[in-house]
Amino acid sequence: MSETIAPVKTVPEYLNEIERIRKNWACKPGGELWFRGEDGEYPTTRLFPKAFRPDQPTDALLFAEARILDDFKRSGSQLVSDGGLPGDRFDWYMLMQHHGGPTRLLDWSDASLVALHFAAKKPACGRDDRTRLVYVLDPDWLDGEIPTIETEDEDEEEDNFLFDLYLTDGEPLIESQNSL
Repeated sequence: MSETIAPVKTVPEYLNEIERIRKNWACKPGGELWFRGEDGEYPTTRLFPKAFRPDQPTDALLFAEARILDDFKRSGSQLVSDGGLPGDRFDWYMLMQHHGGPTRLLDWSDASLVALHFAAKKPACGRDDRTRLVYVLDPDWLDGEIPTIETEDEDEEEDNFLFDLYLTDGEPLIESQNSL
């Protein structure tokens, strides 16, 4: 499901387009759309997580990401207001993402105006011809597009293995000779 809309110039036009998309996509009752705003600063890496925007080989990026996460874990405790440290790797990635660190996570919101804010957030000093985009995703549709793997019982060890492949724990999964 893909659709491109004409540029909008006002917030009411934007909200009307969002409502039109909801109707055209026949969203489930009570279902929510997800939104992502990008300001066009990185036109060649749209919908790329910050950690994978540099023009480097993937193994070097993964190695650098693991080093950055390890450094963040050592100094990031001061960013937790209630004193409780994140419980697992995913929580650390979320905290690092929230504070602008380069991660493999891509922020989405269920608030269309938040996405619009991120698309338009950089003030236009003088002439600014960057294309500003808001992406819309129907998570219920996406869930239906992803094949499910039927298992007889839940295998926590296998789940942890797959999780380890996606999110590192401060130790690079891939050794690299390249440095960033």
